[in-house]
Amino acid sequence: MLQEKMLSQQICDPDDNQCVLVDEEGGRGTTALKFDRVLTGSQEEVYDFIGRPMLREAFEGFNVCLFAYGQTGSGKTHSLFGDMMDKHNSGIAPRFAQEMIEEAQRRMEADSRVTIKFCLSMVEVYMEKVRDLLAPRVRGQEPESLEILEDNQRRVYVKGAGVHPVLSVERLMGLLQLGNANRQKGETRMNETSSRSHAIIQITISQQYDSLDMKDVESVALLVDLAGSERQSKTESSGLAFEEAKKINQSLLMLGRALNSFSDRKGNDGFISLRASKLTRLLSESFGGNSKTWMLATVSPTAYNLTETKSTLEYAQNATAIKNKAKGKNSQKSRDR
Repeated sequence: MLQEKMLSQQICDPDDNQCVLVDEEGGRGTTALKFDRVLTGSQEEVYDFIGRPMLREAFEGFNVCLFAYGQTGSGKTHSLFGDMMDKHNSGIAPRFAQEMIEEAQRRMEADSRVTIKFCLSMVEVYMEKVRDLLAPRVRGQEPESLEILEDNQRRVYVKGAGVHPVLSVERLMGLLQLGNANRQKGETRMNETSSRSHAIIQITISQQYDSLDMKDVESVALLVDLAGSERQSKTESSGLAFEEAKKINQSLLMLGRALNSFSDRKGNDGFISLRASKLTRLLSESFGGNSKTWMLATVSPTAYNLTETKSTLEYAQNATAIKNKAKGKNSQKSRDR
């Protein structure tokens, strides 16, 4: 009965589109937390506020990143993917993909000098192993574990991950559906189809100009669906599910430490923390680096999840204090040939 009462009792309410008020434990009042926006409406509203500005910045030559963080079952995957077969319920990733292709076609029709190309890769971090979500699966065999390396410009990449050219909306949607279907999933008490891995979509946007007075532009868009943070006492996981949860929580802890370091202006500590796990290393450019980064924090409004909700909101507040060094590449200077 206590759990049922806590599930129905609301402890988190949006206020003036910017504040979330969280009831303190024991009825000690509320805490006002400030964010850019509290989103409570449709998938379209979420995309309008996050996805469309990201797309605009990407075409201006900025690297962009969105990562969704929150308790298991709080709506991360729904917000990022949604129902990709239903335009009204599709999430940020499919909407971003569709508008990206449409914007490229519009730009190429308006300027015959530019050719715009896209490449997509999609990996997951599962039990501290990086795996290609778009590689063919063989029944009964574990997917290959891939290595994270740096190129000669110290940019991180996954060796062996497939890079797929994309020419149409249909092709891009098919790859997103395949990658999402290949993710490691499992059932917990909190979520029937809980993602047991962190998924990272990477789309490279190349704008190539047939003109000496225009610079080619390349930018990278990352869309990251983090596995949900969990408390074993609530998920009642055991065996493999328990080991998965430990790895998930450990990698999220490392990411949180990195965010804390950057938000406290301890830059060197932050870079050390970013090398502490596979997840943080893959996202290293998105925190304090050359990227414009958005965080979508998903929370439950019920008293039963008070601890997790407050933890997520504190995580998000630390992220808002990070200052990145994004550099646009859309300079109209002569190219070296």
